[in-house]
Amino acid sequence: MKRESELFVIHYDSPLLSIEFLSNLTSQGWTDIQLDADKRQVVVSR
Repeated sequence: MKRESELFVIHYDSPLLSIEFLSNLTSQGWTDIQLDADKRQVVVSR
């Protein structure tokens, strides 16, 4: 059974965007982090 992947989109200007926050996410299993320079955002998924 395939599970829908969950997405987290963080804009570059967001105060959430920090090394601590991203490492916190990766430790919780959010392993796919993609930078979208065109839209100025970070897409995190699992």
